[in-house]
Amino acid sequence: MSSNDYVQYLTERFVRYLETPREERKMRRKDRQRNRWSRVWFGDLLFGLHMFWQNRKNRRKRNVIR
Repeated sequence: MSSNDYVQYLTERFVRYLETPREERKMRRKDRQRNRWSRVWFGDLLFGLHMFWQNRKNRRKRNVIR
């Protein structure tokens, strides 16, 4: 990744942040804080299983659509 790509990526992220309404940003922050307890108490194992399960569901949906 070149430095120009990185600057473009950061700019896009910043603009997207500014375009989202303030209330939505607050709600997302609260959701992240609420979902944090599982990683604190169960570590990355539970988080990894959750990611695996979501990926599995998404793959099944894509296969049904095709």
